[in-house]
Amino acid sequence: MTAFLHNNRASGILAHITSLPSPYGIGDIGPASVVFMDYLADCAQKFWQILPIGPTSLIFDSSPYMSTSAFAGSPLLISPELLFEKRLISKSILQTGRGFSPYKVNFEAVTSYKLNLLQRAFNTFTSYNSSKDAHYQTFLEENEWLEDYALFMALKNAHGSQAWFDWPRELATRKKSHLEKARKKFKTEIEYYRFEQFIFHSQWRELKRQAKARDIKIFGDIPIYIGLDSADVWSHQNLFELNPTSLRPRRVSGVPPDYFSKTGQRWGNPLYRWSSRDTDIRDGLLAWWTKRLK
Repeated sequence: MTAFLHNNRASGILAHITSLPSPYGIGDIGPASVVFMDYLADCAQKFWQILPIGPTSLIFDSSPYMSTSAFAGSPLLISPELLFEKRLISKSILQTGRGFSPYKVNFEAVTSYKLNLLQRAFNTFTSYNSSKDAHYQTFLEENEWLEDYALFMALKNAHGSQAWFDWPRELATRKKSHLEKARKKFKTEIEYYRFEQFIFHSQWRELKRQAKARDIKIFGDIPIYIGLDSADVWSHQNLFELNPTSLRPRRVSGVPPDYFSKTGQRWGNPLYRWSSRDTDIRDGLLAWWTKRLK
């Protein structure tokens, strides 16, 4: 990328994926993205800049900057059309998504529609034992973050979407015996979230292949901080400045007063423990960031 920028003049467009036109209420990483890249190529553009693509929450107005994971992809960006092409949903189910506004995203309605769609796709996937598929097994083996994320989401649903630090203490502090019981109790739910991420990452790889074929480089934005109510903070509590009793942050991120805000901004994300004297903590942070950037 550096050599490219040094030796060539190029331009592009910032457009988040959710803004692309779609009959399913929200832009996604399917055909709509390919059509947009065709447009970029026709206009001699080389770059497509996007916003973060992690899972979002209605509690935080579906902001892409307050995600439940630094590694997972948003199920809202999964293409229904590509699910149909893979025979994971029927044409009649695909057509139930019509009727959304062509101008605005109703995140609550879209979330309900997409999750119902993905549940049906998951049922089809498991009905013919696709969990034994070699690509699926490889995906599970190559993404070690997935197990904590899938368990986190299953537990979050089981506790009415409560933040992890409000769960029963044994689960919030990750007592091994309680986590093992939860894995057995919520086995099907955990498998669903594995499947959901497998589908997202499969579609994402195809999108990158399409971009390469058009000589379009996709780059984006990742938040410096991660959301407090995320699988990352829950599964790596020692890496963040948390009160061991309340499990809440000792200090949080933000910015001082500036041109945009006379009073500054309080983002609320926990801070990393880079200043810790414990080399294991610093090494853990370095390893986590290395995996994240990869």
